Amino acid sequence: MRKYLVLSVLLLSINGCGGQGSTDIGSTAPPVIIAQPESPEVPVTPSTPETPEVPTTPDPGELLLEEMQAGFCSVSGLIENTHTGFTGEGFANTDNQVDAQIKWQVNATTAGDYNIELVYAAPTARPSTLSSNGSESALAFVSSTAWDIWSVDTAVITLVAGENDIVLSANTAEGAPNIDSLKILGQGLSAGACSFTPTTPTEPPSEANTQIYIIGDSTVANYGASYYPQKGWGQVLQHFFKNREVEVVNRARGGRSSRSFYSEVGLWDEVLKELDSGDYLLIQFGHNDRDWSEETRFTPPADFEQYLANYVNEARAKGVTPILVSPMVMNAYNGDVLRNVFTEDGNDYRGSMAKVATDMDVAFVDLNIKSFDLVKALGQQQASHYLYLILDAGEYPNYPAGSNDGTHFQESGAVEMARLVVEGLEELRNRVDIEPLIANVKHRYTLSVDNVGANTSILTQGNAYPEGIPLTFKTIAGETDTFNAWYSWGLIVSEGNIFQTTMPANKYSLTAAFNGAVPVVNFSAATVFVIGDSTVADYTSGYFPQTGWGQVLQPFFDDNKITIDNRAIGGTSSKSFYAEFWQSVKADIREGDFVFIQFGINDRANDEDRAAPSGGVFEGYLSSYIEETQALGATPVLISSVRRNQWQNGTPYDAYHEHPVVTRELAATLGVALIDLDSKNKALLVSVGETYANQFYYMGLAANEYENFKNGISDTVHFQQAGAVEMARLVAQGIAELSSRQTIAPLIDALKPVYVLNISSPTPDAGVITQGFAYPQGSPLTIKAVANSDNVFTQWLDKNSAEVANKSIYQFTAKDNDTEFTAVFNNSEGLGIPTNNLVAVLDGTKVNLSWDLQNYDPAITYLEVYRNDKNDVAGRTRIVAGATPKGNFVDETGVEGTTYWYMFKIVQDTVTTNTTPEAETRIPFVNEIPVTNLSAQIDGTAVNLSWDLQYFEPEITYLEVYRNDKNEALGRTRIVPGATLNGTFRDEGLEPGKTYWYMFKMVQDGVTANTAPEAETTIPADAVPSTPTEPGEPSDPETPTEPVEPTEPPVTNLTTVVNGNNVTVSWDLQNFSPEITYLEVYRNDKNGTAGRTRIVAGAALAGSFVDEGLTSGLTYWYMFKMVQDGVTSNTEPDAPTTIP
Repeated sequence: MRKYLVLSVLLLSINGCGGQGSTDIGSTAPPVIIAQPESPEVPVTPSTPETPEVPTTPDPGELLLEEMQAGFCSVSGLIENTHTGFTGEGFANTDNQVDAQIKWQVNATTAGDYNIELVYAAPTARPSTLSSNGSESALAFVSSTAWDIWSVDTAVITLVAGENDIVLSANTAEGAPNIDSLKILGQGLSAGACSFTPTTPTEPPSEANTQIYIIGDSTVANYGASYYPQKGWGQVLQHFFKNREVEVVNRARGGRSSRSFYSEVGLWDEVLKELDSGDYLLIQFGHNDRDWSEETRFTPPADFEQYLANYVNEARAKGVTPILVSPMVMNAYNGDVLRNVFTEDGNDYRGSMAKVATDMDVAFVDLNIKSFDLVKALGQQQASHYLYLILDAGEYPNYPAGSNDGTHFQESGAVEMARLVVEGLEELRNRVDIEPLIANVKHRYTLSVDNVGANTSILTQGNAYPEGIPLTFKTIAGETDTFNAWYSWGLIVSEGNIFQTTMPANKYSLTAAFNGAVPVVNFSAATVFVIGDSTVADYTSGYFPQTGWGQVLQPFFDDNKITIDNRAIGGTSSKSFYAEFWQSVKADIREGDFVFIQFGINDRANDEDRAAPSGGVFEGYLSSYIEETQALGATPVLISSVRRNQWQNGTPYDAYHEHPVVTRELAATLGVALIDLDSKNKALLVSVGETYANQFYYMGLAANEYENFKNGISDTVHFQQAGAVEMARLVAQGIAELSSRQTIAPLIDALKPVYVLNISSPTPDAGVITQGFAYPQGSPLTIKAVANSDNVFTQWLDKNSAEVANKSIYQFTAKDNDTEFTAVFNNSEGLGIPTNNLVAVLDGTKVNLSWDLQNYDPAITYLEVYRNDKNDVAGRTRIVAGATPKGNFVDETGVEGTTYWYMFKIVQDTVTTNTTPEAETRIPFVNEIPVTNLSAQIDGTAVNLSWDLQYFEPEITYLEVYRNDKNEALGRTRIVPGATLNGTFRDEGLEPGKTYWYMFKMVQDGVTANTAPEAETTIPADAVPSTPTEPGEPSDPETPTEPVEPTEPPVTNLTTVVNGNNVTVSWDLQNFSPEITYLEVYRNDKNGTAGRTRIVAGAALAGSFVDEGLTSGLTYWYMFKMVQDGVTSNTEPDAPTTIP
């Protein structure tokens, strides 16, 4: 049985829900309500009835054409209902291409020019042209700010007497905006005979387990686009609940009281028929019950209580849970004191409702008191212009003369009332009948609104809101202020004083800038938690060079801003990771953090623990990760799984099939950030080829190439370090491409600059060498050369032609500059120039020296090392006599506060030479040297730590202690947050036989820094019996290199044949499951889907088409758009064809 929730709202109004409520705060005349306080209801404008509901049929003198009705002929695209706020069946969504069209047909009795209105939505401008009978009108369709924010554009068209075709054509490759309706103003108009049948079904009915019905008046009711920004709170309540669990059904009707809603045929009687056991009913009345001037709705408090009792009893008789909601306050003042008209003598409708709630044990949300407190806190001016429908002239297109309505709400006010209702429901969580409803309230994220440069201005205030709810930000500049712009994360998002958007799925910050001031952005430090399988996971040195991309992601980020915490586990699927490891990850996630999610490889496994097929199960687990991450105030990022290095017919094969596809689709459906690593990985493979990818990226290792794999290995799933770095590079690239998402701004801000790695060879035909890209400082890089037969690799040279290595594999850490290396085969360049490779590393007041003198000819027969306190040879001091060409030495005799240079004296046969001074090093004073005094004492499988941090300048204001199982910061684990500068900690449950290092992360004067790993500690192997396996071992279930592949993968068999400027395109789509029910063929002049052109609509699964009149010299790609079981998908561009 479906569960349903019905909310009935009882609202009271000073002058009825349709009246003006109170005079504008800027008026010099006193409000009428104050002049006659004893009257139950005195409308400000008695002749003005309540604002009517949006009519179901057009008023005389206009024709309204909606999709799926007579007069709507066709659309180059789809009819959809995936956004809110539309009227009718949905809205027309055109294809993203120039000249995408919508067609209508209308009959006119009189020829002439007619005014038209188009209701549309689009987050960016979508200029288009409206044409009829040879006349054209340009429509700007400026941004409505979001897909669920509807605006109106107008034009004039010419109609002839009789039948007329009206065509809207897009002017850009983005297509036309979403169109809700076309209205023509004039007499004697009727819809044409044409009709439209969509080729793709609209969104299915709600499958929510619970339904909330709402009954009430116009302060709760729904309003169409022509009334925007007026909205009732019932219209926005759905945003606060999980769509898949709760459906809000708003049956509130303007102008009704508890009496008239109960008595009028077609209102309560129809709701009662729909109510079912398990539903909820929200009831709010009161505004119109006070209206003594209307006999049909006036309801004295005693009768009001009886009608409320009727609703409660009749709802309970059907197994429905009623909830009473007291009427919110109006914008009514006695002087400068806010009145609560629903608690005054003779009109205490709030008190009557509370009494019924107590007497009948009904859940009660006291919206009256909550709204009174809110309005009072905001103050008269802010509440008037930010909550109520009090609008300045020209502020909104639907109200060119403005509005002075202190009863009804603009959208932002409706959102606030809905928020207060939900808060009231949450306060009832201890009621058994309400608790199930509270469990389905969506997480609300912090919204902060601030200003810079303002003196006396007022602006929207922040609170906490669920993802997707419409937000309106407004400023009212003070007399001495000039508003400049709205900023978010340092970027201008709007220069208008009104800015509208929707709440993202994490905390959101907006700043209003005045008087030329510009806000400074300081992103808080955050952690990126990476979850996934063995292609992402960390590996110990015993498996090198096998590396997961999560293991090498940290160097791409400033670690003072972003810390990578790689929690990926080899062998896991979305299902098994969720069951075994997700809870421990969740325990560490904080608001403002990020979670990178990559699964799909092991989800295709056959064992019950891991199998997560697409079509529901896989998507369900990804959705759970997303929703639970968002509920913690963190941001999820979906990453499609990496590719296997498996090829078919000369192109990378889609080895993991549907899982990357549904990852992309789910990201689009849920509006979650996506890094399409699957597609990026494929493009990289295509650029380098199968053999190169195997030798340089994947674990295709030759015998004796690496110590850990002496017999070699052929693994097309996992990566060697160079391949993992490339995947991490593509992930960072994907982050940079998400710059339009404000939630990703902290990640983009933390991306480090990259530097080019240029690899070349003077004899490129002698072998294959690493292809370099650009990498940040700190990246672990591997360059490699594979000699062709009859050739021998000789050496690697740097940009100065100095030899850096004579082995084919050379590993180093990227620096903050572009780097060049030359691969030498067959000794084509000789031995290179002499180099010293002298390095001086300061250790307290000691200097650790190391050197490696190479390429000296004749050979060095004697060597000495010298030090000087000036950059000169004269006056130097010998510190090492008879040194070896490769060696090291600890210089402990330097004077504190003195700078030294080091140099060599070299004897080759009988010739003595001196090198120039280098390795400039200053010896610090002892009291300049910060110390941690970190010590570690082993106690079984625990380590007792103690520390005392001294001499750190500036002063440490925050400290954390970390542990790692390798001598580096990458992949470390935080064990003590908020540590004291002098403290102790017992680190328990460590693994026998494993070695650990400890380190600190500190904040000094707002700057985050990290100490080097120290206190190396090995847990005795016999401390506790244990034989854990490492991720990625051969026994790891993910390791098999040949996962079962389907014998019949889906294929398009797409081919092209060029004939002059024509191309014959042939196809035969086979093995697609579910079955394809509709197919279109597209062409594009770039290798992508954006801007493509449809060339065949309603194509057969096997067929051909002659694509004529193509441009010489251009290359074209072809692709398909298909519908399978109601789901639309696209194939990737294929068959690149160049016209001669």
